[in-house]
Amino acid sequence: MKHTISQMSALALVTTVLMTGCANNPADAAAEAKTSTPGVAKTSEVAASAVKYVIDPGSTIKFVGAKVTGQHDGGFNEFTGYFHMSEGELTGSDHKVTIDMASTWSDTARLTGHLKSADFFNVAKYPEAVFELKSVTGNQEGGTHTLVGDLDFHGVRKQLEVAADVMEKDGVLSIKSEFALDRFAFDIAYPGKKDNLIKQNVLVTIDITAKPEE
Repeated sequence: MKHTISQMSALALVTTVLMTGCANNPADAAAEAKTSTPGVAKTSEVAASAVKYVIDPGSTIKFVGAKVTGQHDGGFNEFTGYFHMSEGELTGSDHKVTIDMASTWSDTARLTGHLKSADFFNVAKYPEAVFELKSVTGNQEGGTHTLVGDLDFHGVRKQLEVAADVMEKDGVLSIKSEFALDRFAFDIAYPGKKDNLIKQNVLVTIDITAKPEE
């Protein structure tokens, strides 16, 4: 079968776009966070010797969203939270991180505004996202610990399980994690343009430090 030059060029363009679309999502290289319906919370008491650590302002929560033609960086400028530590380990189930969704940022002002709209985060209706850590286990594949808690995000509450590196040294708690989050699980399903569809998984990177409450 013979093809004209224009047909061949169009085929090459389509092939390139498809190949790029399959390869340009950084979330593909990260372990996917496990989401499930929250069960009955198994709370545990905070140790009597526990010290409350509060999140340091230098901490970061960032994300990378991808589409067929590229990707965008973003994150949250304002969030607060605390953890309870005893003898160098997280203790009990009283740990909480609250994100001010109005502090959402991205690499373009136009996108930032769109992310805050009803198409995505709907900040006017859901001004906060809250993660309550319920259990911590050690020595898991993919990180020093596995964190399990409830994430209330965009009006949807899901149990979230992620691997993380957790360490306390010289009075500073460090929690680092990188994972792929399925936005559809939280009813954020805006597809994007027909010729530039947005990927379902978003790469989330957390780098939190916390220090004893003064």
